[in-house]
Amino acid sequence: DIDPELKQTYDVMNRLRETIKNRDWPNYNQAFHPLQGCSEEMLAALQTLAAHHDEIGNTFTHHYTNGPLEGSNNKIKVIKRTGFGYRNFFRFRLRVLFAFRVHTKRALITK
Repeated sequence: DIDPELKQTYDVMNRLRETIKNRDWPNYNQAFHPLQGCSEEMLAALQTLAAHHDEIGNTFTHHYTNGPLEGSNNKIKVIKRTGFGYRNFFRFRLRVLFAFRVHTKRALITK
């Protein structure tokens, strides 16, 4: 109650947080309207969200993510980094398959 700018910023942030948590796209768009009296930092963050409006909308409507794929890529890079450069690609491939627990005879054939 002492600082109206802080109160307005807090209210806008909580409205956005709740709409994202509940995946409520119409209310997400309405959370941007009462922006008078917000802090400069909050306005900069809201401009960034507005610049990526379509992409954020896709995350509300579609439940697909690159998370598992990015995790797999990171795991392979860690194996590569800790191996200090495998001389034999097939052994590196075997190590990656072992890390991902791929247990098929065809996958383990090296040549």
